[in-house]
Amino acid sequence: MMKKIGLKMDYSSIYGKLKSSNDLSIDFREYEISGLDKKRLILEINGYKVIGYINANEFIDPETVKRYYGEDADFLKFCYYPYLRIIIKNPNSIEDREYILHLNKASFTSGLQELDLYKTSENIQSLGGILPWMN
Repeated sequence: MMKKIGLKMDYSSIYGKLKSSNDLSIDFREYEISGLDKKRLILEINGYKVIGYINANEFIDPETVKRYYGEDADFLKFCYYPYLRIIIKNPNSIEDREYILHLNKASFTSGLQELDLYKTSENIQSLGGILPWMN
């Protein structure tokens, strides 16, 4: 099935896992603080394939900004980002669209962002990817 290599990973270990491993999948959760310091889930992504990553403070050119953020994106706002960005794709979608997850170290270390990176086994990949019902 799936081999997890990082459950609720430490922020400092994410880059190393991305750099050293191929064929990773990702589960990502982002929360906001609601009344009385309770967390409320605002974004959940499960089983997306990791396509690549952009290092913290790495410059991306205007064409890359348009590709990921749209034609009307403010280049100066997105050409640099102080934290790691992970490029992902839904393996179950017929669209060939890629997305960027912005990690924020403060949000991550305070528990408002959670990330799991894992490898998928060969036999699941031969079935055409992870299906949402196969957890």
